[in-house]
Amino acid sequence: MARIARFKRYPRSARKDGVTGVVVVKFIIRKSGKVESSEIINSSGDPRLDQEAIDMLVRSSPFASVPDELSSSHLELTLPVEFSLNPTRKLF
Repeated sequence: MARIARFKRYPRSARKDGVTGVVVVKFIIRKSGKVESSEIINSSGDPRLDQEAIDMLVRSSPFASVPDELSSSHLELTLPVEFSLNPTRKLF
């Protein structure tokens, strides 16, 4: 999660317009650590924020490899990404 947070950016035009929202994304990480796919489960209502949530995942890939202890060939994760103009820093 910390890795993803480092790649989060607030779209300049959305910040300027005072747009806020929460995007819920589902994504799959292959055993190699590469993001295989991502999709928006719940939109923020603003396409700029929605696209940034997907772009953030692309920028943060590849992740560490999926541990061998997990018998699955991939991990499927769901993550809420919050875009807030509140000065209190949040991971997502």
